[in-house]
Amino acid sequence: MDAHFSKAEGFFLLSPPRHPDADRILQTRAAAGAAREAAFMAHLRRVATLLFGWPRRQRLLAELRAMSDRDLSDIGLNRGEFDRVLAMPRSRREAIEVGQAGPRG
Repeated sequence: MDAHFSKAEGFFLLSPPRHPDADRILQTRAAAGAAREAAFMAHLRRVATLLFGWPRRQRLLAELRAMSDRDLSDIGLNRGEFDRVLAMPRSRREAIEVGQAGPRG
């Protein structure tokens, strides 16, 4: 067997020359992958919040619908504001449910 390599064999055995921006390219790819993963996880959290929060929102809507107009006015609501209350962040709705703060306060 011959100990000499042809140019083609040498090309496959030697590492190719490194691009001057190779480190920056790798960092950009890693950052893009992390951003894509973070966006996917945020979307998954939103979907889970909607799915698992739906029964609670339906229960709150049923409770609000069952209240009289006078009871609603006591807590600062009218029947046209149910959608606004349900669109509030959960922590704000919970404060209203236990009577800690009014919906406008």
